[in-house]
Amino acid sequence: MIKNILAAIAISAVTLASAHASYVDFQTTALGTYTTLTVDGITFTGQLTVSDDTNGQYALTPSGQHFLDNRQGGTAFGFAFAETDFFGLQIGATNSAQTLSGYDMENNLLGSVVVPNQVQALPYPYSGYYSLNFAGMTHARLSADNGDWI
Repeated sequence: MIKNILAAIAISAVTLASAHASYVDFQTTALGTYTTLTVDGITFTGQLTVSDDTNGQYALTPSGQHFLDNRQGGTAFGFAFAETDFFGLQIGATNSAQTLSGYDMENNLLGSVVVPNQVQALPYPYSGYYSLNFAGMTHARLSADNGDWI
């Protein structure tokens, strides 16, 4: 099964004083496996691996570029952050459709976007950017039916 990557996450956090954007690229995150990882104010949960090996045969990232993948298996990936109205991520080489969903602080579903089977639907390098734009988001979840997720 092809391993998928998360090359970057963009999030726009809305505060009382101003709005600002954050970009997480994992370059300063230690390589290894995690079940919980906090980087730049975003907490990631799931069976996480921070890698730098270009994601095998697809070479979706330059050698030495850190990214997240699902080498440990699992069926869901969580993201928790300060309240925001935008959350997006770059995903590569998904072998099955996945769903990215946004929630508010009371765990109400605000909306979702489907990430397609990129290997069949997109031309090489099988990578796309998917985002949610809902006021009041505090967390998001990426899930798939067969465990093939980033």
